[in-house]
Amino acid sequence: GLSDLMRKLLEFIIDQSGGSVEDVMPGLDHITQQGLSLAVSISRVGPPLPQIVVVVHDGQDMEPVFKRFIDRATAGDVELTTRDLGSRRVTSVAVPNSPSVEFGWWTEGKHLVLAGGIGGTRSAIAVAEGRTPNITSHPLWKTKNPGFAVSFSSWVDFAALRSLFGKFPIPHLDPAVQSLTVGDILETLGLTSLGPLVYRSGYRNRALRSEMTLATPSPHMGLLALWEQHPLQLDDLPPLPVKTPGFYARSIDWSTLRNQVVQLLRGVAAVGPPQASAQLDAVFDQVPQKLGIDPKPDLLEPLGDVVCIYGDPSHGMPGIGAVVAARVRDAPTLRCTVSRLLQRLVTATGPAMSVRSVGKHGREMTLLEFANVPFTPSLVVDDDWLVVALSPQSIEAFLLRLEDKLPRWRPTDEYRQSLDELPEKFAAVSVTDPRETVKTLLGLAPMMLTFVQIGMNQAARTGQPAPALPFTSDEIPPAELVTRPLFPNISVSAVDESGIHWESRTSIPSVPLAGGGGGLAVTGTMAALLLPAVQSARMAARRTQSRNNLKQIGLALHIYHDTHGTFPQGTHPTRNLNPEKRLSWQAEILPFIEQTALFNTIDFTKAWDDKVNADVGISSVPVYRNPQMSRDRRTDHALTHYVGLAGVGEDGPMLPVRHKRAGMFAYNRATRMRHIIDGTSNTVGVSEASDHLGPWAAGGRATMRPLTKQPYINGPDGLGGVFPGGGNVLFADGSVRFISENIDPTVMEHFVTIAGGEPVRE
Repeated sequence: GLSDLMRKLLEFIIDQSGGSVEDVMPGLDHITQQGLSLAVSISRVGPPLPQIVVVVHDGQDMEPVFKRFIDRATAGDVELTTRDLGSRRVTSVAVPNSPSVEFGWWTEGKHLVLAGGIGGTRSAIAVAEGRTPNITSHPLWKTKNPGFAVSFSSWVDFAALRSLFGKFPIPHLDPAVQSLTVGDILETLGLTSLGPLVYRSGYRNRALRSEMTLATPSPHMGLLALWEQHPLQLDDLPPLPVKTPGFYARSIDWSTLRNQVVQLLRGVAAVGPPQASAQLDAVFDQVPQKLGIDPKPDLLEPLGDVVCIYGDPSHGMPGIGAVVAARVRDAPTLRCTVSRLLQRLVTATGPAMSVRSVGKHGREMTLLEFANVPFTPSLVVDDDWLVVALSPQSIEAFLLRLEDKLPRWRPTDEYRQSLDELPEKFAAVSVTDPRETVKTLLGLAPMMLTFVQIGMNQAARTGQPAPALPFTSDEIPPAELVTRPLFPNISVSAVDESGIHWESRTSIPSVPLAGGGGGLAVTGTMAALLLPAVQSARMAARRTQSRNNLKQIGLALHIYHDTHGTFPQGTHPTRNLNPEKRLSWQAEILPFIEQTALFNTIDFTKAWDDKVNADVGISSVPVYRNPQMSRDRRTDHALTHYVGLAGVGEDGPMLPVRHKRAGMFAYNRATRMRHIIDGTSNTVGVSEASDHLGPWAAGGRATMRPLTKQPYINGPDGLGGVFPGGGNVLFADGSVRFISENIDPTVMEHFVTIAGGEPVRE
């Protein structure tokens, strides 16, 4: 019932991300129906660098769509070349700023083949022509049938990677110490026996099935030894709530685990700097003193080998009803240890936390009460279980289930059906019932759509309408319809002499390692509800990119100053031209933002728009473009989204360097570092611009402007960003900060002047 909504949502996200639905969706639809294959291999000729091959099954008709996608995605900034390699017509593009890395594609029979890397195209063609082995000759291709119809299969061959990279040296911090190799590190971590990791998923009847195996023969060492635990059965679980939405349980021998971790850390320290082992021993010696207990005999040995985390839906809102239960081996010792740790905690936190104890069903329950925190974390040490929860009610319910005064969870026929297809004994088990989660999300979805649209409206740029969501509340299907085919998801992991194994049986997609929790319906609905967060994340990324652009400009200005003794003049000193016709300071710093080739084509004796400089004006400079800005309006010249600040007042660009209102840039003078009397950390030199945009090559208002009309940020002067609330600015010391649009105008004036002598507050 969610398929149509998911498609609309995906198209909406593609569109909001600046992509083309017409380019992306046909490819996704084709792959959904026909599938694809992907391989990453390591070149055995020359340096061991990765090569990637993707085969779009029956995708010969997709080549024009793919070409169009590449052209739009790169905005035509890369050049496509077509050449004949034997009988194949290959289209390729060189990856900029890379050592001969190219990406190419062609049709192979009825398939579309894409290959990338150094020599990736020729390597893939050699496979197609039979001159080098095809992947189907690999032993892992012919592994035994897992007992279900496989629709997805993958593996990573760690042994092959070790043979390629094991002898690579790792320089030691101390030049006097012999360098280690990758193989040495793997041996220290116990990973030299690591075999292939194989993952397969598919279908069996109405269930999605998956299995993953990490081949690692016994005895397991280092990191792999951490998986060596006693197997569990369902009877080993603590008493769980009847309606628990899910639980995760695993076997942990805490004392053994501690010994393995210590041994692993000592091994790592032994290959580190000479003083590392002594420093590690000092840390181990300080732990008992810091905690007031000896962790191994006082805490780890009293614990048993079962830990379970489960949800208690009757006590607390979804997501905060989690309970942790750990098996207890020595209750008296553990109670004493917990008491001493709590005393240390109270001493450290002071009046912000208090501890009190209450009697519950013959046990002493401890409550931790924090000022201004709406939860009361609680714990109890029973003779058999240590229980920790966010509410005392969850713990009391646990105690009542122990005494059979409340019913406990038992596997129903639905659970049994799944469990019968999975190993009876396991190192860990994860059980979730997605139905309640999906019902909750779908029940909230119609109401949340309104809040989502409100959030998007608030996040929209001033004066621009927010995009409308791709569907309305009446299109959301009933929760009962969506959840009808669902059933509990179960995943288990087990360890034997051959390695570590994960298996799952689920009603919605999951990865065994993750525990069968997430699914298509849950993910899709959450995506709809969290769309503003997605947009905010994308906006945050673009804001960060804009900050990086300003930092590059700042670095270029400082290198220019080191080279010439001054910052660049606001306009190139071509005296026979008006400032608006001269080339800008942004043209002057091109060599310092990796645009030397473009700089060398400029005739600085001519106007920026002279026909001699025609090719310069249309050349886009990435550092001068704010990624949050929409594509430039139709113009014959490449624009800039950053401007230099020229003091305060309409006459700011003409003021002498020691004038109280002078800024960092002016038409006919240059600024030296010593001229910035107010301090470089208190002087803004460059700002984002959101209006009155012009060519980066042009002098005048396009690249330099003073403060003239309040508010100065996101106001009539066109300064500030397209991000809500303000804009990024570059200070003369090279730092970048975000200035609020609500900044006191007087303070902003103090920031822009270089010799005003005013104090500037934070």
